[in-house]
Amino acid sequence: MLDKADLVLCYERLYEAIHKAISKKNTESLMDAAEQCEKLGPATELDLGLVNKVRPPELARELVILTILLSLPPLEEDKIKLMNLDVAKEFEKVANILLSEGPRRFILGDIVGIHDSLDVIGHRLFGYSRIIVAVHIEEKEPNKALGLYLEASPHLQDTPEAMRFINDKISKLSKTTRCWICDREIQGEDINYVYLPATINEYMRERYGKNVPYLINGNNIAVCKVCYTMIHNLSDEISKYYYNLTMEKLTMMEKHIYEKIDELISIIEKIMTRLEHIEEDMKNMEEERTRWEREIEWRISEIEKRIGMDHY
Repeated sequence: MLDKADLVLCYERLYEAIHKAISKKNTESLMDAAEQCEKLGPATELDLGLVNKVRPPELARELVILTILLSLPPLEEDKIKLMNLDVAKEFEKVANILLSEGPRRFILGDIVGIHDSLDVIGHRLFGYSRIIVAVHIEEKEPNKALGLYLEASPHLQDTPEAMRFINDKISKLSKTTRCWICDREIQGEDINYVYLPATINEYMRERYGKNVPYLINGNNIAVCKVCYTMIHNLSDEISKYYYNLTMEKLTMMEKHIYEKIDELISIIEKIMTRLEHIEEDMKNMEEERTRWEREIEWRISEIEKRIGMDHY
């Protein structure tokens, strides 16, 4: 039995561990809290500020369950395919643990923000486990995947987003048609076949649209993923070819433009050099003109002086 000081310390560590687990999503802290509980006597009554006091074995069990629950990754629709199938097994394992606990709620539910009963959460996790497996096998085994989605459905009735996802998958996996291009039977809209836009007149619609379900959808035709990727890859190759051809022409044009620019620069440099020479010549001519003007002024002055002397 712990003395009062040790009990206070144990409380502090317990609250600190729970706080870290909630605020920082640190599940290791929950395990630390469970270890703190094991140090207390089984008859000890813990006052956690809840309606009822809690005994250490109950709390330790709860903390272990919370640890494995919070350690599961969030199920995001666009990331399901990136999950390893081992994750599905982990979801199912935790689901079975929660289902075995029955309809009770978490003792720390208000503290950790989990208000659903354990069996409800268990059903949800079980449904998620089936979704993960189904997403991984739907291309290879559409019928088996369809069965898994149907199996998941009853467990996720309280989860609107998951039900929307499941219903969409069930609807699309239930559709079987033929590829317009290769005529092979194919199952699973947006999974093993897609719709491509096409010009469909009334003749084609009447002739083929009624005989094969889902072959024509509005102004779109069903094409299997093999034919679609073949068309897509061929389109990429053609686009790449014309892109390279265009870039080659642009490179040649760029080279030609730069050559012309170099020619123009050379011509401009020659003109500038010629202008400099002309400017120099004009400067020399101006200096020569000034010299001659001074020479003429001097001679006129000399003549005027002589005329004045002769007069006297």
